[in-house]
Amino acid sequence: MPLEARKELGIDLGDEVYWYEIDGVLVVTKELLSQKDLDKTLRNSVGISGAKKISSKFSREIRGSK
Repeated sequence: MPLEARKELGIDLGDEVYWYEIDGVLVVTKELLSQKDLDKTLRNSVGISGAKKISSKFSREIRGSK
């Protein structure tokens, strides 16, 4: 993740981030999440209808990285 993005999001260089691919879009989190927890987080972020649409196309966790 670029340094500028980490600064803007408040993610320190030493913090791990986790990447998920959802409907062809990469989503990054600071925590490793199950699909259930990711769905819950998305509902809180984008609204229930958006989360249902996104989570129905949940593909897979890409990888954890620093």
